[in-house]
Amino acid sequence: SRAARCRPRCSRGRCSRARACRHGVERHDPPAGARFDPSLHEAMFTAPLSDGAAPGTVSSVFRPGYTLHGSHILRAAQVGVFVGEAQQQPPPDADAEGEGE
Repeated sequence: SRAARCRPRCSRGRCSRARACRHGVERHDPPAGARFDPSLHEAMFTAPLSDGAAPGTVSSVFRPGYTLHGSHILRAAQVGVFVGEAQQQPPPDADAEGEGE
């Protein structure tokens, strides 16, 4: 629900998050492992692949992004991105093709 996403943080009598939610501003905080999307994310740094990670996915969030009414980007989320070669197994018949020449 919208109320669950927009829990206000009040300090000194100001509830900026609640006001922003009332005007349609939504926080975009991509989870680790989400596919990097240049229309929603800004790559701040790259990280080498770790176990179970895929290249081109979010490694960590440096700064969350914000959208207006879910469609207009106010600020792209600043993220780290995994890069490197994915470990791929050669096709089973790859060796057989090279032997005939």
